[in-house]
Amino acid sequence: MIHLTALLTLAPFFLLQEGSYERVGGSSWNESKCMAAMDGSLWIVDDGSLYKVDTAGKHTRLPGSYNDARCMAAMDGHLWIVDDGSLYKVDTAGKYTRLSGSYNDASCMAAMDGHLWIVDSGSLYRVKTK
Repeated sequence: MIHLTALLTLAPFFLLQEGSYERVGGSSWNESKCMAAMDGSLWIVDDGSLYKVDTAGKHTRLPGSYNDARCMAAMDGHLWIVDDGSLYKVDTAGKYTRLSGSYNDASCMAAMDGHLWIVDSGSLYRVKTK
């Protein structure tokens, strides 16, 4: 006989099996362009705005406008966003700095080993961040 305590302990394993999914929060993210994970939160660019989203779906809009966001990565406590051909370093409060370089055709970006890796116009670029 299985005890109720054992069932309650195992319930999460039966409810969310590999590949299963559940809707989180009540918001609609129909205009989402980019998403990254950092410091236990999700960061989403949706309809030109940057949002910090917790795992329950509660979100906070941060300052700034990202109307042509193409890609985003998270590294070293900052978000890195390619928007309108420019690369921005964004802190967790939404304060941003535009960095040098032109990424007009950026299609994807990742952060690894202290560098950003950006595919732009069919070429892979390693970008120094410090």
